[in-house]
Amino acid sequence: MYALLYAGTAVAQPVLQFRGKITEEFTGKVIPGATIQLSKNGSVVSTVNTASNGKYDLKVDLEQAGYELKISAPGMVPKIIAIENCEAVDLELVGKGLSAELPITLFPESD
Repeated sequence: MYALLYAGTAVAQPVLQFRGKITEEFTGKVIPGATIQLSKNGSVVSTVNTASNGKYDLKVDLEQAGYELKISAPGMVPKIIAIENCEAVDLELVGKGLSAELPITLFPESD
């Protein structure tokens, strides 16, 4: 499990944009159609799917920490990433928010 650490910024209602590519751990092949669900307090806030090239783009309003990303795809073991703050990733200031590159790998399910 990854933990992303959010450090407050001076912008009002900051937005954090996650973007990246989802690939299979052993082969490096992209995973099109993978689902990324953003949840807060157990409720799904947003859902996106990867494009045919395995890439995704997800924007999060960061009123406070405590979000969770669940990444899943058929035949793959789901992965959960807790978003508590963003000290663990390289952030880039973009407009009125922050942007983070977050490549994700998934393991195939065992038979």
